[in-house]
Amino acid sequence: MTAGVPASVARKVVAVIQYSDPRRIPGLPFDKGSARGAIGKYPRTEEVSLAGFAAKIRSYCDRGDPICALGHNLAAHFGLTVTYNQTASRFVLGRLRAAGIS
Repeated sequence: MTAGVPASVARKVVAVIQYSDPRRIPGLPFDKGSARGAIGKYPRTEEVSLAGFAAKIRSYCDRGDPICALGHNLAAHFGLTVTYNQTASRFVLGRLRAAGIS
């Protein structure tokens, strides 16, 4: 298992965007896209939880994606960036502004 992010680094993280997270678990507040209840191919366990970063993350997954939703639609997988880049960019820019970074 990979070690967690050191606290000195974690404090500096302003925003995180995930597309088609293979470690996705359902029901997290940062889940976005049409497959919010989906589970990834290799679900994250509690000892590697992202809960501490929840306000800083947006994780995009659409129904049918073979990596984050165990589907069979490669177009859903490859279309995530096209579909969500503008929304993700607005999120990151908002987080940067909130942190006083422009």
